[in-house]
Amino acid sequence: MVSTRTVIVQQYEIAETTLEEQEFQKYAIVEEAVFSELTKYMEELLDNPKVVRFIEVTSRYVQCIKNNGVSEVESHTKKNLRRKLENLYGSKIHFVSNDSGHLLMLPNSMSRDDLVRMNDQLSAKLKAIETCSDKNLITAACIIRNENLQLQSGNVWPPTPEDLSEFHLPKNTHLFLQSLLRGDNRIQHSSRVSRLIWSFGPDFTHAVTEGKFKTPKHILLPFALESLSRIVVELTKLLNRCGHGLSYSQIGEIETAIAMQTISAGEEQHLVIPRNIVANAFTHLA
Repeated sequence: MVSTRTVIVQQYEIAETTLEEQEFQKYAIVEEAVFSELTKYMEELLDNPKVVRFIEVTSRYVQCIKNNGVSEVESHTKKNLRRKLENLYGSKIHFVSNDSGHLLMLPNSMSRDDLVRMNDQLSAKLKAIETCSDKNLITAACIIRNENLQLQSGNVWPPTPEDLSEFHLPKNTHLFLQSLLRGDNRIQHSSRVSRLIWSFGPDFTHAVTEGKFKTPKHILLPFALESLSRIVVELTKLLNRCGHGLSYSQIGEIETAIAMQTISAGEEQHLVIPRNIVANAFTHLA
């Protein structure tokens, strides 16, 4: 006689298997529908021959699958795309790797003359870019400089946590660093790029304004060193010379200003306590 527990386990396994099969079937249907859409792009490519990076085709394919309700695209889907295209189009398309190892795809209908003309056009564009690159760089530098100079009068004294948390990098400075670190201007980027932008960006502001505008980085980094290190003066001076923080004397001025502000605020109550501490509130210490 089969126990009730065994029956329940078997029913659960059947239900789970059925669910997996349904998900697999749904994925297969979406994949097939998206591949059918991709063939329209391929037909346009065959009608208007050009060289494309295969990673761009793969990205288009994967994004379309995600747009159809699939949260995670299986790795085999991307790996099998080239094989599926070769099976469908056969000798109509050709794949070749460039010097960087990236796969390029082009219609076999492209003649040698087409490739020569395309190369000539790209060479002309590259030459034009190289010719005006110095002028563009100077223009970009002036735009970023003027944008940062506008911040000079924006500091509150003494600085407060609220003021520091509200600091935003100038728009063009952020865009420049994003493009420099990524090679494009896409909004989404990795945590590494975001971290580096917020590391380099304040240095731009500090350097351009000659330290007149004090960014959160240049205030908080020396304070952090002061609380963690015994050789504070030397390290703070080194950071200041390299443009990464305020001078040791300026840090002292901020500390003094904050202390005087706290003392002034506590004179009415004849009690000097930091503003984040509430008077007459019971505190339990473990």
